[in-house]
Amino acid sequence: MPDRIHPIPSALQELLAPKQASDLADQAGIQMQGEWLAQFLSPHSRRAYAADVRDFLRFRQITSAAQLQSVQMGEVLAWRLHLQQQGAGAATQRRKLSALASLFRYLCERQWITANPVQAVRRPVVQSYEGQTPALSGAEAKALLEAPSDTTLKGLRDRAILAMLLFQGLRRSELVALNRGDVHRDRGRWRLRVRGKGGRMRQLPLHKQALERIQAYLAHLPVAGPASPLFLALRNARGDGRLSAQSIYSQVVRRYGAELGLNDLPWFGPHVMRATAATQALAQGADLATVQHWLGHTSIQTTRAYDRRDRAPQVAALQLNYGD
Repeated sequence: MPDRIHPIPSALQELLAPKQASDLADQAGIQMQGEWLAQFLSPHSRRAYAADVRDFLRFRQITSAAQLQSVQMGEVLAWRLHLQQQGAGAATQRRKLSALASLFRYLCERQWITANPVQAVRRPVVQSYEGQTPALSGAEAKALLEAPSDTTLKGLRDRAILAMLLFQGLRRSELVALNRGDVHRDRGRWRLRVRGKGGRMRQLPLHKQALERIQAYLAHLPVAGPASPLFLALRNARGDGRLSAQSIYSQVVRRYGAELGLNDLPWFGPHVMRATAATQALAQGADLATVQHWLGHTSIQTTRAYDRRDRAPQVAALQLNYGD
């Protein structure tokens, strides 16, 4: 425990003491760009953690650095109860508590507080084996793959995107981060370089159908360098023209899902397609360790949640087939 409490630095004080108290939570979510948030490599993680801290600040009506320094465990317990009463699931509660614990751990390390009020708070248990994310049937996946037109640039792009989701099992954030140079040949085989969570890179074999669709799409685009975005916004492009994660959700996955009546399925979106790829790979004989690497999971327990097959001899193969 530190011998003395150091004052919170001016940057954080400005964050926690805006001109109007009602602006506090918004400023916490938008302007907290110092050392604490900078330690998270993923922009998505930074936004999520800032939003979770903002939620706690709103709940406790914290309007000054002094109030933040005096937060007690009971206040955190009250927030956890509030989250439960609002219907937040176990995973959401754990994430929010983890974000708050991270902030207070940072304040402890900098000797701005003497103890972490979140450290002893028990967090809900998330059942790792439930595999709650639903998966599409083979017929549904095949229909989705064939939904976009193969005669327009947008259709060709969307066909390639859906193939990358269903044949490569990519996260939406991984998909939008792809550059043209990430599709490359290595020792005579086509590979895909993927930037995963936490900046972890992995090299994956590129599925034949995914490759064919990417090549068909790129054939209609001007030649560009390896650092150019793979998937482009075709309307209202900004910056380098990269297609946004939100556009993949709304303009690609949900659009064709609506045409096929899939949007009524629980949680239908890119993660359902990732779950489909995982469950199909396991059902078609891939072993857990191979699928773990393929999906970029740090823990094999996460991969196991997608294993919905009967136990049988396993072979390491990811040659998915959606009913050709």
